Amino acid sequence: MADGTASAFGPGEIGAQLDLVRAQAGTAGGATGAIFYNASSVRNDRGGFVTALTAQQYAALALPPATTWLDATPPAAPTLQVARSGSGVTATIGEVADARWWLVRWRIGGTTWQARLVPASTSSVTIPATDVDGVVATAIDRAGNAGVGTVWQP
Repeated sequence: MADGTASAFGPGEIGAQLDLVRAQAGTAGGATGAIFYNASSVRNDRGGFVTALTAQQYAALALPPATTWLDATPPAAPTLQVARSGSGVTATIGEVADARWWLVRWRIGGTTWQARLVPASTSSVTIPATDVDGVVATAIDRAGNAGVGTVWQP
């Protein structure tokens, strides 16, 4: 990757390969992930490709699979209050002892779901949409166990 040799990939090549992997993930025999072989290229952001991936393919936070062999007990369900305002809704999430993250999902117009992953130290999430017709808040612990989601519907 941009190591000065004639065979080096350009910074956009890795992103294009990730797009191909993701496009084939749903097909039989398709790849289900990607591995970066040379960690020094990632660590050093050689050629700026990590910066590009962070802005594009890896722009959204993701949860790794739960490590249930370390801890298999999911956290309790949080309390959830939702208040509408002129520009959207605010979801206020009650504290859960073992929560590390909140996965907040909302439905817009009865069809489209969106999500945001926020630290459990965050007590409220503002959703900038006026036609929200459902919100779900789920507590996730340090081991990645997801509890039962608390649902709000108007």
